[in-house]
Amino acid sequence: MVGDSFKSWNEIKEHIVPYFKEEFCYLNVGCGNSSFSKELYEDGYKNIVNIDYSDNIITKMKKVHEDMPEMLWLTMNALDLKFDDNSFDVVLDKGTLDALLASQNDVWVIDNELGFTIHQYLSEILRVLKPNQPYIYITFGQPHFRTPLLTREQYNWTLETLTIGSSFHYFIYILTKNENNNDNNNNNNNEIDNYEICCVNYDSNYRIYSDDDYSLEDDENSDPFFCISDNLLESDSD
Repeated sequence: MVGDSFKSWNEIKEHIVPYFKEEFCYLNVGCGNSSFSKELYEDGYKNIVNIDYSDNIITKMKKVHEDMPEMLWLTMNALDLKFDDNSFDVVLDKGTLDALLASQNDVWVIDNELGFTIHQYLSEILRVLKPNQPYIYITFGQPHFRTPLLTREQYNWTLETLTIGSSFHYFIYILTKNENNNDNNNNNNNEIDNYEICCVNYDSNYRIYSDDDYSLEDDENSDPFFCISDNLLESDSD
């Protein structure tokens, strides 16, 4: 994430501060050159690890924040986090998943390559997050786009969605890691069950089906709203 194209800390903190404690350790993924971490620091949340793939940005941000010694600035690939399991109390994502999704050619379809990338990213977030603690994702991406990506059975975390703003909405997805997620994540890093998520316009409500329950071809009278092809990730050993 570069800059502050999303809501500022002061605009969103009332929604997420209930998940914060001063003694917590925070990971800001894809920090960019945003002032977000600085604002958290000034509010007393000082144990922040900021990562970005750009060495130039990290070098600049480290210099700019020399007077905030508790904060760390590390050049790192978010798909391959160099941290131990269960390292962080809160993982913050202010548009980084959106940056990964920006490569898709069609907003309604996630192809296999991008799907694999998203799975790598979320799996790494899940791995370094402590049990019963939240991954907080701030975005303009609407729930009917984001929820199917975030709530795959393999992740087994609990989702809460908040809507902020009036004329133009932003969304905060709070995904709390369940106690047994370490085992689930280790078992599913290399393989995902193949299935297709279909979301159809049905009585003006979004309904999500697995391919065991529904197929677009099964009902010629259906009015397709979108379909995400999710036939992803065969095991490397195959």
